[in-house]
Amino acid sequence: MFYVSRIYVLPERVLGKYPPPPESLSNTNGEAILKELEFQELPKEFHSLFGDKNQLLGLGKSSVKFGLLDTNTPIKEVISPLGKSTFTIVLKTEVKSNSINPYYFDNLIISGSGQDRVQYIARYQPSITWLNSTTRDFSTYSGKITFYDLDGSMINSIELEANVTKLNVHLNKVQCHLEIKSTKIICAHVIDDDGRPMGEPNCLTTLVYDFRCTIGGGPTGGGEEPTEPRQVDGSWSPPTLPTEILDPCGQMQQLASNSSFKTKMTELKNKVNDNFESGYLIQKDGDLFSYVDIPGDANTAEIAPPTNVNNIFGFIHNHYEGSGVLSTFSGSDVRTIYQLYLNGQVDDLKTFTAGVTTYFGTSYTMKINDTSTFLNFGSQTLNNQNDFDAFELLYQAWYNSYINDSGEVTAREKALLKILENSGISLFKANSTFSSWSELKFDTNNNIINTNCN
Repeated sequence: MFYVSRIYVLPERVLGKYPPPPESLSNTNGEAILKELEFQELPKEFHSLFGDKNQLLGLGKSSVKFGLLDTNTPIKEVISPLGKSTFTIVLKTEVKSNSINPYYFDNLIISGSGQDRVQYIARYQPSITWLNSTTRDFSTYSGKITFYDLDGSMINSIELEANVTKLNVHLNKVQCHLEIKSTKIICAHVIDDDGRPMGEPNCLTTLVYDFRCTIGGGPTGGGEEPTEPRQVDGSWSPPTLPTEILDPCGQMQQLASNSSFKTKMTELKNKVNDNFESGYLIQKDGDLFSYVDIPGDANTAEIAPPTNVNNIFGFIHNHYEGSGVLSTFSGSDVRTIYQLYLNGQVDDLKTFTAGVTTYFGTSYTMKINDTSTFLNFGSQTLNNQNDFDAFELLYQAWYNSYINDSGEVTAREKALLKILENSGISLFKANSTFSSWSELKFDTNNNIINTNCN
């Protein structure tokens, strides 16, 4: 995919206020070129940085862990007005996020070529507020950026609030460090095979980094002693999130700190002594959740989401005391996710949350861990009524096989995990205050193990 772009300095930090770029497709006088590349399209000299399994080479005994090349996220190349190319490559997140290890993502940045080549890793640790925002606009990025060389040694660390540098920690033992020189918006049209712009321009926040060295050597080598601080021509790097921003456990970690979500789950928990189910559809606007109330019918162990609500982030409900009411999700609860998707009501399957709290004192969520697997599972199991009836019979059969050796709750959990095998769905269980969530899985002996997400 090929873009031709004009650069706009960012005076207001509001992406939507910038006019589209001019129709000129030439690369002259202050214009830049933005490209998206596959790995094989990288210059050959960069391929030596990676091993045959897409691992980053040369890290030595560094205690900092860096992941494999993320082949699902396109590489971004920006050619500056001076003709210098900078490549931004996403690395997979190696360490699972939790309360001790906050969520982060890594970009490998390669600027220049040959003897003038500079390469380093930018580790972004965004604030929870920024990460929870709908746009995740890097022109208002808040959080930390830590820079490492390819030996895994820390260069320096910058803390930002709304993209304004608040703190720049420079290690004295390191000769060079990085600074954010400016923030720019690159707006570009996709160009078709005939050289014509296609559709609306794509606007991308780009950070321009400068290397500054106080003693000789520096990121490009050399060894000379400069008479003044040395500055290396800037790297134009668009911060790039991985295709899968957070895994389901990471998403549940976020919900564990979301006050409105916990409040609504608590409200549903407090209604389990009613004689009907209660529920909410969840919609999300930026950092804010809104809830659409769904009351069930008396003495009816089901609830039907309305079909006129769209952009649904999630669906939560309760199971009240009554004959046949389950201690966890029912087969119909699983089917509801697929039906909402078929109706075009789901905002994003990768972040969709289904929740239930029950009279048995148990609370669970389901999250999609693989959208293509889930959609295949849905078409084969949940779409046709005969297939769904067979699915529910299998659920009951697994429950019957476990109930003699397990209590009600454990038998239901095991039966649910069995029918969700190869479904693309992960199952999570909450503590009593919804402030902690654990993923439920089978071990090799079909015993349930709990992996805490917090």
